[in-house]
Amino acid sequence: MKLFVHDNQIYGLTKGQPSPTSMEGMARKTSLFGVFSEQLNPMALAVALDCSFVARGFSGDMEYLKSLVKAAIQHKGFSLLDILQPLCDIQ
Repeated sequence: MKLFVHDNQIYGLTKGQPSPTSMEGMARKTSLFGVFSEQLNPMALAVALDCSFVARGFSGDMEYLKSLVKAAIQHKGFSLLDILQPLCDIQ
């Protein structure tokens, strides 16, 4: 199984509500008082669960990201690839 997390810290298709990976305290139109819960870190969770392939890439570095996607696909077993994307400033 391969899991590719596209992490921009918001639910961008739903008016920009904070997501589980949003930073604590981040305020949006839909959460005026900010996020109360602690930020979920997919990488830390995967490492704590002893996943055999865990990697993080940045959407702005396509060559490196491409190599990570290829490595994740070729890995025998579970792969988690956390893809960081720029935080959109949707207010």
